[in-house]
Amino acid sequence: GSTAPKLVVTYVEPDLAGPKITQIDVASIQTEATITWTTDEKGSSYIDYGPTSTYGKTKGTAALVTAHSVVLGDLAPDRSEEHTSELQS
Repeated sequence: GSTAPKLVVTYVEPDLAGPKITQIDVASIQTEATITWTTDEKGSSYIDYGPTSTYGKTKGTAALVTAHSVVLGDLAPDRSEEHTSELQS
């Protein structure tokens, strides 16, 4: 006789926690700022920023990394910029 093939099903619990963000740093030179941070999981790196809470500008990359760095340009000296980060893993 022949043996019937076996089907093995493994369930993996989805990771719903999201990455932990640490080591946030901002380096600023005149009209440019570099924002760096690390995460415990790979993810994309995007920063939304602008002169108001509606932002208006986005910089970043879709590359999945744990060491993130985004350079924000077109900043004005002596003007506040609102910003938020977005991470997708």
